[in-house]
Amino acid sequence: MRYNLVILFFGLVGSLYSDSQRSELQTVLARLKQMEKNHQELFQKMKEDMAGLSKKVIQLEQENKKMKNVLHPKAKANLDGKFVVKSTDGKHKFKIGGRLMNDWSFFSGTPGITTKTGNGFSNRTGFRRARIHLSGNSYGNTGFKIQYDFAKNGEVSLKETYLHKKLDNGDSFWVGHVKEPTGLENSTSSNHFHFMERSLLNSFYPDYNTGFGYEKNGERSPLYYKLGVFHDTDLDGRSSPKTGIGADVDGAYNYTGRMVWLPKFNRDTNDLLHVGATYSFRNSNHTNIRFKSTPESNLWANSFVDSGNILAEHTILRGLEFAMTKNNLSIHSEFMQARVKMLNSNPIFQGWYLSAGWMLTKEARTYLKGKRKFGRIIPNKNYSDGGKGAWEIAGRVSHVDLSEPEFNIRGGILDNYTLGLNWYMNPSVRIMLNHVWSELESQGQAKSLNLRFQMDF
Repeated sequence: MRYNLVILFFGLVGSLYSDSQRSELQTVLARLKQMEKNHQELFQKMKEDMAGLSKKVIQLEQENKKMKNVLHPKAKANLDGKFVVKSTDGKHKFKIGGRLMNDWSFFSGTPGITTKTGNGFSNRTGFRRARIHLSGNSYGNTGFKIQYDFAKNGEVSLKETYLHKKLDNGDSFWVGHVKEPTGLENSTSSNHFHFMERSLLNSFYPDYNTGFGYEKNGERSPLYYKLGVFHDTDLDGRSSPKTGIGADVDGAYNYTGRMVWLPKFNRDTNDLLHVGATYSFRNSNHTNIRFKSTPESNLWANSFVDSGNILAEHTILRGLEFAMTKNNLSIHSEFMQARVKMLNSNPIFQGWYLSAGWMLTKEARTYLKGKRKFGRIIPNKNYSDGGKGAWEIAGRVSHVDLSEPEFNIRGGILDNYTLGLNWYMNPSVRIMLNHVWSELESQGQAKSLNLRFQMDF
């Protein structure tokens, strides 16, 4: 605009001068026009350069944000039901959890029980479990869990601690310190089963051991299985040299698997039929093994049945499991047998249980189809929200036989009868009351009234 005014001014002035003077003015005007053109071209180029630079800055900022999320993921906490922290890109997340169980037990019984087992009848209290865990995954398909328990005689013990790699079809490979896959009751979390303690079959269940294996996801299939190779380990998850005649540490591996078929499953009506089997070959290589159990209360000082140390080449565990649910009723049953191969004999030990639970407030017990085990009870309305919470009654009879007089093994035969009442104040808090009647064959009877206060998160 300024150049146009200058040119117009010189044009008007030029009309007052001679031809030679007008020629000089025209030359000046031509130069001014060229300067204006150059200025416009330069201005346009500057605009284009600024736009390109601005776009580049935005791209660099976006790339820098992505790199920060990868190298230093920004955490977002989600406290909607679970303590979960995740990176802003969603590729990394972990959660914190735990459980706390405080028990009170009141005992009574006949003198024969004290004579046989050394148990007195003083009342006791203690923490059954005090656990904390951290779990999560990275990039969606690689997961982990680290869990410790602080309640065992003042010792810190390693519990579920593993890595797993999830495949596209939902199956997974895993390695770590886990429970060997044996039975419905042993596979179900202690947070969720009907009673304060597992049944007398706990005599046979392997504890946490370190191993590796494969698990089929049962969510989209009627068939589920979990297979593993394990080495017996201590409270820290480490194998330790075994003692005994001809002990061979390198060969002392266990091969364990559980398979479950689900012929009927309707999540809406909680109508299911569950049938499964367990097999475990336990290669002890001439080292001592032992089976023992208390009568379904953790606070008894000593076991009621105890096979004592058995020098074994190997042991084969075989188990069958059955469960059915219909609306607010659930029925579970299992049988397990241990065949021990000794140098000159083959004793057999076995046990079973039958249990049932009835939700008085009409809730249904959650079934985790992908893992073939039962989950938590979710009240229709929590006590803290003005409801009654959820109420359940349950009963169980269980039996174990750890005697083989033919081979001079007199571990005992024990029968238990348990009645339970459970109050679920909300999905994480419950109070449990169990009354257990126990009969130790040829020795006497015992009773225990047991109370538990429990919270998990």
